[in-house]
Amino acid sequence: MSTVSRRPRVKSISSAVLESAAVSCVEAIGALIQNAICGLDPASRKTWEETSERLSSRDLPTILPVSAIRAQMPIVREGIRQELVQQNLGLVEAAKLEALMTLQVAPYACAPAILHAPLRALAEAKTTAQAQTASGHLIAIAENSHRQVLAHALVTASRNASLQAGFSKVDAAPGIDGSIRVIATDAAGRALVTEIRVDQHNDPCLVTEVVGVNDGSCVSIMDRFDRALEQQGVRTETAERKPTGGVCQLATAREVLKKLRARGTTPQSDARRTPRLSQSPKIRI
Repeated sequence: MSTVSRRPRVKSISSAVLESAAVSCVEAIGALIQNAICGLDPASRKTWEETSERLSSRDLPTILPVSAIRAQMPIVREGIRQELVQQNLGLVEAAKLEALMTLQVAPYACAPAILHAPLRALAEAKTTAQAQTASGHLIAIAENSHRQVLAHALVTASRNASLQAGFSKVDAAPGIDGSIRVIATDAAGRALVTEIRVDQHNDPCLVTEVVGVNDGSCVSIMDRFDRALEQQGVRTETAERKPTGGVCQLATAREVLKKLRARGTTPQSDARRTPRLSQSPKIRI
């Protein structure tokens, strides 16, 4: 017997999962923004000094999916524009300052180094159109990097949860379909497989499957894994859990089961299901 749990949408994850890396990221981005502000004209710098205290801080207690951040942006940008319209700024400088204020407020957890080039392009913009193009590119770069940081946080959380669920060996690797696979095994021939998907079109999702269990303990294993994820601040839509009847649902799970059999560590009851499993599509890695 085995079980699979699908979490169709990740709503947030605690930034504490990344420990000091998240704090360093926030501090570095704040420094980059401040440096960019210093390159603006005196009127823009004065506006920043007068309004920056009213902007939300870049503390990131949780890491949100890009869709959640995008949903906040219309209200955020409107508030920034209302602040700027009261200032006597040129159109180009106003567009640059709006972009920097948006980056300051938006809760992106991105790699600071990747922002150097788009920030330089924004600083060098000579026209309103150039500034708006550079602004759009800056936010797109921040979003893409944010997705990668979120994926790393989910991998770390899944790894930790697998260990807490009783699996002593955990490895992570990219899948050929764009997913990230976290594979946890133990000496008893059991495995806990998690596939993580973070792409540009959908919110992150996780699917976890217990493999190599024939004594009914798969439910308790998944319960421990779920509790461990929650303890690390992973919040998702309600998980959809169902038994697999021993027939692996994930391609990664089929690969893992095949390897466990080859090592002779899979329980015999799973080995007897070979004819059914052989009908499942195979995947090469």
